[in-house]
Amino acid sequence: MDIKSKFVEVAVGSPGNRGKLMQLSQLHEFIANPENLKREIYYSWYCFDINLKNHFDKTFDEEIQRSTIQGYNGVYDINQIILDFDKKEKSDQELLDLMRCFISDEIVENYSIPDDYYSIWFSGTGYHFHLANCFGLIADVRLPAIVKRTMSELFPYADNIYDGHRIIRAGGTLNNKNKERPLYKTKIDREDLFKFSPEDIFEYSEKRRNDDFGLWFDTDIEVENILSEFVKKPTVSTMPVSAKKIRSRHNPGSVVTCMQTAYKAGPIKGQRNETMMRMVSWMYRNGMPKDVCYLGMVNWAGKSMEKEVETCVKSIYRDGMYIYGCNDPIMSEWCNEKCIYFTRKDYALNVKSMKEIEKDYSTWLEQDFKESSFNLADIWTLNKNFMFYPGELTIISGNTGLGKTAFMQNLCVRLPHMSTLFLSLEVQDRMLGRRFFQITHAKTKAEVDAIEADPLMRNSLYGECKQVRVLDESPEIKRLERLAAEMKPKIMIVDTTDCIEVANVYNEFEKMNTIIKTLKSIAMNQEIIVFGVHHTNKEGHKEGFTEIHHLKGSSTVSQKADKVLTISGEPEKNIRYVKTEKARDEGTIKMKFEFQPKTFAWVQQI
Repeated sequence: MDIKSKFVEVAVGSPGNRGKLMQLSQLHEFIANPENLKREIYYSWYCFDINLKNHFDKTFDEEIQRSTIQGYNGVYDINQIILDFDKKEKSDQELLDLMRCFISDEIVENYSIPDDYYSIWFSGTGYHFHLANCFGLIADVRLPAIVKRTMSELFPYADNIYDGHRIIRAGGTLNNKNKERPLYKTKIDREDLFKFSPEDIFEYSEKRRNDDFGLWFDTDIEVENILSEFVKKPTVSTMPVSAKKIRSRHNPGSVVTCMQTAYKAGPIKGQRNETMMRMVSWMYRNGMPKDVCYLGMVNWAGKSMEKEVETCVKSIYRDGMYIYGCNDPIMSEWCNEKCIYFTRKDYALNVKSMKEIEKDYSTWLEQDFKESSFNLADIWTLNKNFMFYPGELTIISGNTGLGKTAFMQNLCVRLPHMSTLFLSLEVQDRMLGRRFFQITHAKTKAEVDAIEADPLMRNSLYGECKQVRVLDESPEIKRLERLAAEMKPKIMIVDTTDCIEVANVYNEFEKMNTIIKTLKSIAMNQEIIVFGVHHTNKEGHKEGFTEIHHLKGSSTVSQKADKVLTISGEPEKNIRYVKTEKARDEGTIKMKFEFQPKTFAWVQQI
C-alpha cells in the first residue's frame, strides 16, 4: 500500500475525540502545526485503505459529528511496529531498568536488530519502542491477529495493544496525564537511556525536541525482513488431518526445535522413555491439555506403550517438577541453530529439587580442591582461612596508579601449581613479562635488561612463572568464552574488564553488564577461578579510596561477583591496603603491603 493511499484515524485533545480520518502523508504537517503544540494527538496503530473512509462515511453520526471504527472488517496495513511499556505498578527507576534490559538483552543480543531500525521514546509516563517493519508484514484483513500472536510471543514484556482499533500517542506531542508536570513524548537516544536518571528524562521531556514525530523511518533506509521467521499467522483448517500425516510433512519451527524434531523422528531404541519424558514436559510447559498430550504421545510411542505413556503424562502433569533445558543430554542431541534458544541455551532455568542440591553439594565436598583452589592464608599472613574456589568471580578494584596489575602478578607467581591465563589488555606482553621476572627474581628493570642482553644468561628467568600464559590483544567476549574452554586454565585474570570487546553493543552500561555476566558464566561453566581487574568511577577518584559503590558501571558488577577486593593507598606513597568489600562465604579481611616499585614486589607488612 503506497504511503499516499494510506489513511490513519486521528484523535486530538484526548483519546475519546477520535473518528477523524487523515492521510498518513499529511500527519507530519498536522502535528508540526504550532496550534497543536499544546495538544495531545493520537493516531491509529494500523494504517488503512479507502475502505476505512467508506466505513467512516457510513457510520458518521450527525449529532456528535463523528464517525467510528467499530464494525470495520476491511484490510489493515502497517507502517511500523510500536511497543508500549506502561508504568502500571512499577517505580520510575524500575520501568527505566526494564527498558534498558529490553534494549540490551532482547533487541541487541537476542535479535541483533540494527540501530537504524528502531527508536526509543519516553511517552510522558512510560516508554514506546518504534520498530521498522522488519517482519515483512503486509496488508491483510487478519493483520491484527497476526501482529498480536507474533508480538505477544516475541516481546511478552510489552503491553498488548495490537487490536485493530488501537490508537497511540504521536511523537513530539504533549502528555497531560500529570497535570502538575505535563511532558512531551520525546525520543531518547540509546546512550542517554543508559546514562539518564528518571528525573533527567523528565527534565529532557519538558519541551518539544523532535521534528520527525516517530511516524515512519527514512525512506532511504532499506529494511530487510530479518525477523520474518518469527511471524505467527493464524491457521484455518477446513478438514481434519491425521497426526501421522502432520508428522510426516513436519517442518520444525523456531521455538524448542529439538522436541519438534524428536517427535518427527519417532522413538529411538534405548531412549524412548527418556525422550518421552522430555516431550511430555515440553507439552506441559506450553499449556497443552493433558488428554491432547496423551493422544499425541500414544501416536508417537505406539499403541503398545499406552500404559507407559499414561504413567508418564500423569506424573509430569501432577507434579510439574520435571523441567528439562538446553543442556539436557537428550534435548541437546536434537539442538538446532534455528531455535530461538540456540544462542543463550536458556529454554529452561536450572531449577533443582532439594534432593538434587544436596547430592550436588555432597559430591562437591568430595572433590580434591588442591589443584583447583587456593587459600589466601597459605600465601600471606591472615587470622582466618580465605578460600578461592573454581566457579567464582572476584573483582579487584582501586584507583589508577596503585598497582592493581602488580598485585595480581604477585598473587599468581605464588601459585606455581595453578595454570593461569593472564589477559594483559593495558600492558604489552613484553613489559608484563619483564615485570614478572623482576618480581620472581627481585631484580630492577636494569638488572633484568642486563641479563637478557647477556648471551650466556638470557632466556633463564621464566622458570618461576612458567605456569602463566599471556594474551595482550583484546578479545571479543564470545571468543574469550571459547578460549577459556579450549585452554582450561585453573585461573583466568582479565586486566582490565572494560578492554574486552562486545560485538553489536555500543553503550558502556550494556557492554559492562554483558562482560561481567559472561565472566561469571565462564567461571561456572568451565569451573575455573576468574579475576577481573576493574576501574573505579569518578567519585572513587575524587574521594581517594575505593568502596563497592565506586566500581565503574552498573550494580551488576558487584552483584555477579562472589568476592570484591579493593586496593587503597596514595600513589605517591608505597603503602597499600587490600580489603574485602564483599565475600559470600569467607568473611572480611584487611592486609597491609609495601609496594616496591623498583622490583614491583608487594611485601606484606604485619
